Amino acid sequence: MERNAAAGGWLGGNPSYGYTTHPDGGHLAVNPVEAPLIPVIFNLYAREHLGGTAIATQLSAQGHRTRTGAPWSDRSVITVLRNRAYLGEVTFRGVSHPSRHQPLIDPDTFNAAQQVLTLRGEDLSRRASNASDCLLTGLVVCDRCQKRFLGTAAPGKLPLPVLHLLQP
Repeated sequence: MERNAAAGGWLGGNPSYGYTTHPDGGHLAVNPVEAPLIPVIFNLYAREHLGGTAIATQLSAQGHRTRTGAPWSDRSVITVLRNRAYLGEVTFRGVSHPSRHQPLIDPDTFNAAQQVLTLRGEDLSRRASNASDCLLTGLVVCDRCQKRFLGTAAPGKLPLPVLHLLQP
């Protein structure tokens, strides 16, 4: 498997969205129906700064479906954005190698998407679409542990929102 990956061969399994297995089975071929959607996803995320949920909602509303026929989800969008196959690479055990299949994304667009993914991470307070009523959510940082505070409404006798530490 390592030698096959180092030689740029396809390692088997389900091909990434936008690709199909080449008839010779040794590498991927572009799926002409799915492939045009991949640059759209990267552009919406990296250039237009839409989040995974917003992109999934937009794709599904336009009638696009995943390969299984399901509506797009934020997880399926993020999976596409993290996939190095779209650069024309094959990855095995965390090591990427140039492959024989055609890339669907240029390195600059891919790297821009990776930067946005890194900046947003899984921190809810850093997401652009965070619709919190608490204006300081994510802006206030604990001096002791350096975690960001998240505002939430507290039921009971407290009239104002209460700040809680976000867990990483």
